Amino acid sequence: MESRARQVAYIFNANYDSPDLEFDEEGDFAIPPDGAFITRHGKQWKVVRHTIEETVAGPPMLPIIRINLTDQF
Repeated sequence: MESRARQVAYIFNANYDSPDLEFDEEGDFAIPPDGAFITRHGKQWKVVRHTIEETVAGPPMLPIIRINLTDQF
């Protein structure tokens, strides 16, 4: 059976050096749509965009969901 696990990387205000990482073991994380507002660490953020990338590292190879967030709205 193929794993649905994936990595989720929250990127705050285009700071790619220190993303907030989460492991989605079941693959059931709902990806917020671009323009949506979410709360992370007690603060309101707007989703600028998201991308889904396949990794080349592994095994196993896990997709990475990158969610770019801003507090400038």
